[in-house]
Amino acid sequence: MRILFVAIAESVHTARWLSQLSGENWDLHLFPSDIGTTPHSDFRNLTINSFFKGRLLGEQSGVHRTGVYWPFRRGKGRIKLISDRLAPNTATESARLARTIRSLKPDIIHVLEMQSSGYLVLEAKRRLANFPFPPCIYSSWGSDLFFFGRQAQHDKRIRAFLAECDYYIADCQRDLSLTLEFGFKGKTLGVFPTAGGYDLEHMRQFRQGGSSSSRRVIALKGYEGVRGARALVAIQALRMVSDLLTGFELVVYLASDEIRATMSQLSNIKGLKITVLPYSPHDEFLKLMGRSRLAMVSAIATGPPMPCWKQW
Repeated sequence: MRILFVAIAESVHTARWLSQLSGENWDLHLFPSDIGTTPHSDFRNLTINSFFKGRLLGEQSGVHRTGVYWPFRRGKGRIKLISDRLAPNTATESARLARTIRSLKPDIIHVLEMQSSGYLVLEAKRRLANFPFPPCIYSSWGSDLFFFGRQAQHDKRIRAFLAECDYYIADCQRDLSLTLEFGFKGKTLGVFPTAGGYDLEHMRQFRQGGSSSSRRVIALKGYEGVRGARALVAIQALRMVSDLLTGFELVVYLASDEIRATMSQLSNIKGLKITVLPYSPHDEFLKLMGRSRLAMVSAIATGPPMPCWKQW
């Protein structure tokens, strides 16, 4: 079985989804839809087909890289821009993806997320008008349909992409009906978390003993403006109940610059300790969830937030 994934390579969600298949001895390939980023370190046993060939993640990981070797820290963006302008039929991402599909002849193409990855697949398919295109599975992420589907500039592209999909995997029940509203006529395979799932036995070791009501930590996801994220609203809510926060610690993770600048608004709340968690290994995040009384994720459009799965 040869599967070509088209997805955001730096995302931990992509890495965890693919990790479910890393032991199947299948021929797994990833075409990154995010240009110039570093693939996540959790990838195992696959080939990453990117424009630039970077360093391997370690021999034990079984990860192979294709592309142009560029040893310098700078210059990738300029080289890619010049290549796209001089050779639009060969160097652009849609042209490269079309060429990759034609070369690999995958049994299945699996698209994780629509706006970066799905639109790219749609462009590549248009370049392969006379080529037998493989069956396409689309796994949606929380904001794909509910957030972008309400924006006029995305409506036609969403409908066009879904019309080319054969199978659909939702990350929440809400999006099942949304795909039908946007014209999807393929087969639905079920509802599964964006990241695929979690090792419950591994997670249990991080659960703090005693009742959850005895905990004194509030975990806040610090995204603002990213696909509808609204951490500022959560901060405003905490200010409204400041008299109840004495003795609590607020731990902010994945804090954007805007949120870091706003943390001063909470610094005058008496008895509230504020900690900004730096980028950390996943187990550190599980430890945070295991000792938190409350996990806050504020957004105007998403699916089930990943921290909620971990908190549960």
